Amino acid sequence: MKTAHYRPEILQQLPLSSKRIQILEGYLSLCLEIGVSEVTMDKIARKLNLSLGSIHYHFGGKEKLGLMESSIRYVSQESIKFINFELEQRLASDNFAGMSDYIDIAFKWIKTFPHHSRFYLHFYYLGSIDSHYADYHAQYLDLMRSRLTGLLFQGVGRGVYPELTNVEGLALKIHPVIVGSVLLSLLDPVEGSSAIHHQRTLDIVSELIKNAEIK
Repeated sequence: MKTAHYRPEILQQLPLSSKRIQILEGYLSLCLEIGVSEVTMDKIARKLNLSLGSIHYHFGGKEKLGLMESSIRYVSQESIKFINFELEQRLASDNFAGMSDYIDIAFKWIKTFPHHSRFYLHFYYLGSIDSHYADYHAQYLDLMRSRLTGLLFQGVGRGVYPELTNVEGLALKIHPVIVGSVLLSLLDPVEGSSAIHHQRTLDIVSELIKNAEIK
């Protein structure tokens, strides 16, 4: 794994016009259909019935973020928006279930946005071999760990969990379980396997919380 460095611009919202979103969505859909390495600007233009010049106008040139980097930031920020919105809905209800809600939402994201979630696999791969993308990936994972820590504290406050002595440490244990399960689910070609990975994640995380030290 390459060393990651903190870069504040990564966490900034990427401003996107409707046309740029259309192109990004077309690119991500093509990545799902034919594989990232097979996608070209020409294929994107044909899929979206746009001119090649339009694609280059929005994602070409040294002064603009390229298609790959824009896609990574777009998928990252959209997944965060989706998860945060869904979590806020759960938090506002009387049926808040803490970490189980987060896991349910993560697997719902996989089903709702398959072209985004499959691209995350490529993002994960790039983060393991390229220090530039490692920065993106590390800070994305840091946000996720912070969110898990906050959920555990909220779970304690809402009476879902007992008084835990080391919430941050527990979040560090839970985090790789969820990330690993999501990756395995995305890689598993067996039909219906997502439900198995989903349930297994719920069981493992529940056991981790059950065995955590309490005050």
